[in-house]
Amino acid sequence: MKKLSALVLSFILTLSLALPVCAKSSSVTYTDKESGNKLSVPSDWDLEYKDDVLVKVKFVPSSGTSALMQYGSTDLWSTLSTSAQNDLPRSKFDNSQFAKSDIADLIGTKTSDIKTVTIGGKEYFRGEVEKKTTVKGLSITMTVTYWVYVNNGWFYIYQFSGDESHALYSKFTTLISSATYGGNADNSSSSADGSRSEVYASAVKAYNSGNYYEAQKLFSSADSYKDSSKYLRLIRIRNFGSNPGMGGKVYNSTCGLTSSQKSDIDAAARDFNFADTPEVLLCNSDVACYYLLGRWSGGSKCYIEFYENKKAGCSYYIGSKLSTNYADTYSINDGDLRVDIVKTNKLTLTLTLTGPDTMEVYTHEKNHCYTLKRK
Repeated sequence: MKKLSALVLSFILTLSLALPVCAKSSSVTYTDKESGNKLSVPSDWDLEYKDDVLVKVKFVPSSGTSALMQYGSTDLWSTLSTSAQNDLPRSKFDNSQFAKSDIADLIGTKTSDIKTVTIGGKEYFRGEVEKKTTVKGLSITMTVTYWVYVNNGWFYIYQFSGDESHALYSKFTTLISSATYGGNADNSSSSADGSRSEVYASAVKAYNSGNYYEAQKLFSSADSYKDSSKYLRLIRIRNFGSNPGMGGKVYNSTCGLTSSQKSDIDAAARDFNFADTPEVLLCNSDVACYYLLGRWSGGSKCYIEFYENKKAGCSYYIGSKLSTNYADTYSINDGDLRVDIVKTNKLTLTLTLTGPDTMEVYTHEKNHCYTLKRK
């Protein structure tokens, strides 16, 4: 969405770095009248309304711990041409229209500093920027944290002058988690009859049919209903990492997993029996190799061991009962392990997880199936 960058960038520049002065009035609920979004505001915070094209309100804590907290929104879809709107319905104008690089350009940071985080069952782009400002004549540098969410054509942005160590950080993320984005605070579903249960059922159906894009939208609109957050986590994991495989000739560390992504995989592994988690844990090379780290053995000469290799991502040893077709590059996609992916890309093993620490391994070279356990 590079064509929208200039528009949104102008909005970003309106976010002031001046520290607010505490006001006297207070409010429990803030309503963005244009988008319909509602936010639950701590009772000891005041609201400072802004007459701005994007920034709608500043949140002013009445405690002595001041921090600049702002919220804004704009209808980006309405800025598209008629032909563009016909090609891209409002309902499909969401986070998927932006890459991390787009968000990085908008807030003024590196792409690698943009992460995706889930708050209140919805996935946001999150980035930190170091900015300089002047307070009482003194020049200081502060960390500014942004969250961006795009839904139904609307662009939402939150700004917090601080990082995770700030005393008000957790309260501000709690405020973000309360957002309804045009829905009802008690039932934020976008279904025709407002029933989250129906949206959830449709989401599960879309997920089971492999339509993960549609499932993601539906689970997000169902918020934290039932297992929506678990399904959203599995959908995220499917998109983690972008290496074609492992090995010095094909692996790039910048395309590997981040620490937060590894945490998501660890959390999914603890819910091993939920939905199709065993399949997701073997969905691609980055995810599978992280989960499979260690030695899996089925007896003498029947083993495979995955170990970390900074230059190659993850290397492996293998017993002769499973294969003698060892190669320095390999990939794992949907459980299929192929070797020599630069040239022959030969299908060698098919891995099927049967438990958190057990798997069935079919060796195509030997035409035999073995049971391996993690040691």
